[in-house]
Amino acid sequence: MDSPSGAQAVLPAAAKRPVIEQVVRFSGPLLSLAKPGLVFFLLLSAVSTAVVAAGEALNSSLVLWLLLGGALLAGSANAANCIVDRDIDALMERTKHRPLASGKLSVRAAVLFSVSTGSAGLLVIACGISPLAAAIGICGLFVYVFLYTLCLKRRTPHSVVWGGLASAMPPLIGWAGAAGQLEVSAIFFALTMFFWTPPHSWALALVRQAEYAHAGVPMLPVTHGEARTCGWIMFYALLLAASSTLYGISRPDGGALVLFLILLNLVFLRQTWMLKKSRAKQETAQIVFRLSLYYLVFFFAGAISDSLFSAAESSLTQSSSVPVHMARMLNSASISKILVL
Repeated sequence: MDSPSGAQAVLPAAAKRPVIEQVVRFSGPLLSLAKPGLVFFLLLSAVSTAVVAAGEALNSSLVLWLLLGGALLAGSANAANCIVDRDIDALMERTKHRPLASGKLSVRAAVLFSVSTGSAGLLVIACGISPLAAAIGICGLFVYVFLYTLCLKRRTPHSVVWGGLASAMPPLIGWAGAAGQLEVSAIFFALTMFFWTPPHSWALALVRQAEYAHAGVPMLPVTHGEARTCGWIMFYALLLAASSTLYGISRPDGGALVLFLILLNLVFLRQTWMLKKSRAKQETAQIVFRLSLYYLVFFFAGAISDSLFSAAESSLTQSSSVPVHMARMLNSASISKILVL
């Protein structure tokens, strides 16, 4: 006969298998629910402003709390968006494979995930970073989940403009965490994210306008046509150029950064002008959509490079006999070389 102790030793291992299998089964859908691609760009914007605000004094623990709290908070907001939009997601080719739209995840599980990650994210930001950063995070949640998703998305073609307000919050969180307050440069950085959102979103809407029409979502190409949409894309691209350039001007010794941002904006504006004049709207809109992603990456890289070289310039002038004007020349030349490469 088998001993009772042997049977008892086997039972716990067998009982654990369903739990492990359930974790593995739901981890993929839950991760997809958080929209990791979008979370990545939001975290990148938050870390960028933290680096800019702190310079060489950036604390690694701040970055860790920012990444953890920001990922939880952004994942919570994205999950809430998927919960509300699960009916229209099921009607669109681009979103029909999302966990709720495809039935891979229950609404109850999604709600639990959104509430728990949002609560944990706010707690991490409040305790690990600052109450000011947590307050900004609450504002971001309110704007994205309630104002944009629940109130405006199905009612007005300009809902994406208000969605851009939510995109402006992560840079403010990063800046507030690193500097303890918000400065003029932080506002211009956030405005850049705000004005970037409409051209990016409407370019995608031009590509997917048939899907939005089928789902009954009043995106601008559906309600006002392609020509009007292209005009609005150019309008916000001009505002984007103004806000990003003003950010460069607001930075101390940011001459090289301003030149780089002017060049970056000219490239993007040229493509939006080509979209306005193009007869193949969807193909050109696809280019604008992809270019908008590159725009954001280069903008972040330029802001970080300028901050680090400014900090290096300050250290150089304080620790050596190098004249201030010579250090600034070296700084500008180095930034230009790196950004062009």
